[in-house]
Amino acid sequence: MEKLRRCLFAFAVSAFVGLMAAQAQAETITMTIVANGTTIVISGPPGTPAALVTSSSSDSLQINTANLNTALAGAGSHYQFSELGVTSNWPGQTGPTGAFLTTGGTIFLAAGATPDATPLTIRVTEDGFQAPVGSNGILTVTANANFAGAPAGSTQTSAGSYNAVTLNSPLPTGTLTSTGVTTNNPRAMETTSIGSTTTGFSLDNNLAFNLLANPTSVSKDTFGVTAQVNASAVPEPASVVLMLTSLPLPLVVVGWMRRRRAVV
Repeated sequence: MEKLRRCLFAFAVSAFVGLMAAQAQAETITMTIVANGTTIVISGPPGTPAALVTSSSSDSLQINTANLNTALAGAGSHYQFSELGVTSNWPGQTGPTGAFLTTGGTIFLAAGATPDATPLTIRVTEDGFQAPVGSNGILTVTANANFAGAPAGSTQTSAGSYNAVTLNSPLPTGTLTSTGVTTNNPRAMETTSIGSTTTGFSLDNNLAFNLLANPTSVSKDTFGVTAQVNASAVPEPASVVLMLTSLPLPLVVVGWMRRRRAVV
């Protein structure tokens, strides 16, 4: 009988450890880029395809822009990136920070380059957020576009979502447009009630770029978009990194990516 009790106890412990390990399993950040009709899917961890990933974890995905630019050129796209990455606070948390997913970087067209026939799009998604959970969920989407050398009329369309609840055009986070001024820094934030939030939810970032050609200089956009869920009635202004600094969101993300690459 004693031997049986020891076996049952060992079995229970093993089952508990297995359950905890399953709950602790890292989630995957997936980025889908569509350029000139070609789809490029990048995910991590561990980072697939490896040639396009500098580093990855359940709360970050750093893109190898040199290899990505080669793939874009091979697809006949004239868009290039100098920075591109994702950060989140998966699996989320209670309190004012909630859960967030941020995508940021810099996209550009070389001087005199012909724009693609269709906008370049980026979709980033991460599943399995566990918090916050509550009956009064708020989705906040913040978007930035720092245009430099981009002719007036160049656009960045941004959206974010909690599961199927999406903020996009015609809300302010829909389209940010260059006025042709290098120091132009359009910024927008929108919130909506999403009702009850439950564990295992997903967050998404969606971007579309239509840069116009500049015959004498690079046409570029340093961008950022954050989807954030908060369970309180008063949401935080975008992600915690934006809340704790006075920097525009794209610059915060780019700075984070550079620091992380230096550590790696």
